[in-house]
Amino acid sequence: MSHQYNKNNTLFMRTKQRICISILSIVLFFLTSNAYGAVRTFDNSSGDNKWSTATNWSTDVLPAVGDDVTIPSGFTCNLDVSIPVGGLNSLSVAGTLNLATFNMIVVGATTISTTGTIADNSTTGTNTFADVTVDGTWNITANQAFTISGSLTVNTGATFTSASGTYTFSSTVAKVIGGTLTPLTLSGNVVISGAGQKSIAGTLNIGGTLTINSGSDFYVKEMLD
Repeated sequence: MSHQYNKNNTLFMRTKQRICISILSIVLFFLTSNAYGAVRTFDNSSGDNKWSTATNWSTDVLPAVGDDVTIPSGFTCNLDVSIPVGGLNSLSVAGTLNLATFNMIVVGATTISTTGTIADNSTTGTNTFADVTVDGTWNITANQAFTISGSLTVNTGATFTSASGTYTFSSTVAKVIGGTLTPLTLSGNVVISGAGQKSIAGTLNIGGTLTINSGSDFYVKEMLD
């Protein structure tokens, strides 16, 4: 009788152990999924073109910190709410994104494809990006502050219009300003900060003042106008 009890008790403990491991695996799965963020694709289901409308997104959930956001070709999205501190993981624009008066923060890659447009016509709000690649259109028509902690790559065939704001390049590792579209014109002030070397691809025209902060490394390959 005692032997049978011990056998049943051992079986119970093993079963309990398996259940605990399974629950732990499920919890870790969800925690890992959330840590890497989700893919949010704008579909404008409500028809109001607003970023802040949850049903305008493929999952009916607003983009959150760490998410990968896509604005597909043929869609116009108006940013009517600021992105929380922590930022999006990535931003891909093949349609039109109007930034307006709110804060945009992207900690990973921002890509504007050949059909894509980012338009910014407000003097309020801040824009913080990491690596930015422009193959489409980026129109900055207001004197707003931009911080780019990565490379700014503007390629042949793209349209890049800048206003007289301040453009700060703040990478801590080697990055490039420019691309195959040359010359690249930044109509405002340019600030070079951070220890990473910033080098120019092609020719860079600066309309305002160039400031190179102490400890920063700025390398000019060709004539800087």
